[in-house]
Amino acid sequence: MAENILALDFDGVICDSARECLYTAYACYGPVAGFQPASNLREISQNVRGPFLRMRPFVRDGKDYIVILNLILGQERVSRQRDFDRRSQELLPDLCASMGVSNPRALEEVFQEHRRSLRQRDEASWMDMNPLYAGVEAGLRSCRSRFDRIYVTTSKPSDAAVKILHYRKIDLATDQVYGYDRVRRARGKNGHLAHLHDLTGTPYSHIHFVDDQVSHLQSASELGVGCYHATWGYTTPEQVKDGISASVTPLQEDSVAHWMRRLLD
Repeated sequence: MAENILALDFDGVICDSARECLYTAYACYGPVAGFQPASNLREISQNVRGPFLRMRPFVRDGKDYIVILNLILGQERVSRQRDFDRRSQELLPDLCASMGVSNPRALEEVFQEHRRSLRQRDEASWMDMNPLYAGVEAGLRSCRSRFDRIYVTTSKPSDAAVKILHYRKIDLATDQVYGYDRVRRARGKNGHLAHLHDLTGTPYSHIHFVDDQVSHLQSASELGVGCYHATWGYTTPEQVKDGISASVTPLQEDSVAHWMRRLLD
């Protein structure tokens, strides 16, 4: 009998990391953009914080946080994923030049390096900016009786996700967490799912994937993976509708533990 695997995205499914991402992006791009210096999250203006959180659902990877700050600097309002993707492609060459890097991949690494530096400087404060959604611990406990294996697939560095989980007393092992550093990025989340498929020999139809980014789920559904949209995460009403149109199951319960208990009912 084939195993059943649960694959969970991290940011927007398990962890509410938007404020940490804002603080990291601000520390990274703020000096170039001329933003007022901020020694902590509270010192970042609400004129930046509000628009940043509203555009968070459009992020695909770390460099997009810098794109958001550039849009805020130019007082641009973006309300759809396709518009954000278009502006991102248009802005990235100049953003790379302003940050002194040659390409978007290098810009992503600049963002991640700032993240590592901030974490090393004050790990307790960095952890506090990465709270988990309510019920994660109880939910994972309930899933262990329903799934043969549980993995986290994330665009965060693997060690950062593991550290946050362990800080919150979630005992997922290092080999259960696959960040951008452990899986080739070219195929996005499908690359993570293909890795789990190859690693375990589990048919795609027995992999259950939960993500808040509907574009990841639309692609994963083409593999035959069971797809579930975490609508409490970084998503928009339009993305929820797009997910339903693509036969993605929306998860609407406020309690993480509640929907985890029901996944294989």
